Amino acid sequence: AGRVFEVNASSDPRGAWRCLEVQRSKIDGAGKGLFARCPLGNNTLLGEYRGERFVMGQHGANVKLRNDWSYIWKVPRCLAKKGQPLTVIRRKDRTSASRCSTANGFVYVDALPVDSEATNPLRFVNGVKHASGKDGATPPAGSAGPNVEVFFADDRVFYYNIKPLDVGQELLVDYGSGYWRVGGSTSLGIG
Repeated sequence: AGRVFEVNASSDPRGAWRCLEVQRSKIDGAGKGLFARCPLGNNTLLGEYRGERFVMGQHGANVKLRNDWSYIWKVPRCLAKKGQPLTVIRRKDRTSASRCSTANGFVYVDALPVDSEATNPLRFVNGVKHASGKDGATPPAGSAGPNVEVFFADDRVFYYNIKPLDVGQELLVDYGSGYWRVGGSTSLGIG
């Protein structure tokens, strides 16, 4: 568990992608989903959720937010100085998120145009609501809700599992309260 937040320049720092496979999701109407090909212990760093990065004010940003919102993470930017360790923010760490976004703003990571199963498998992790019962997709039969969580390292998005995963189990994340609001929201990252 101690190494789950240690990332490097690789999108697959622990080689977990070899244990992941895109298949038809067990969630009605979801299309494709991501499944475990081999058992994965709790707190395995699954890798980076890759996508095109943009910031507000950039040409076309509002159109991207409107059209691609269901594939976009809003990431507080904690830009480490050269030679300094990356700042890691977990979603529940609102203080660090606020400090970084106040200093450096946000970057948006849009995975819709980066749709390769081989080079961006985490794009296919589907969202389900937490067991708290708020609006959202219903987890597939036999699922106990989300089994994947997200963290941010500088302006990158990483996934790790919060429960052990068995072979054939679908990976599921709660995208945050903003995602489950009717019509979506651009406040997806911290929520």
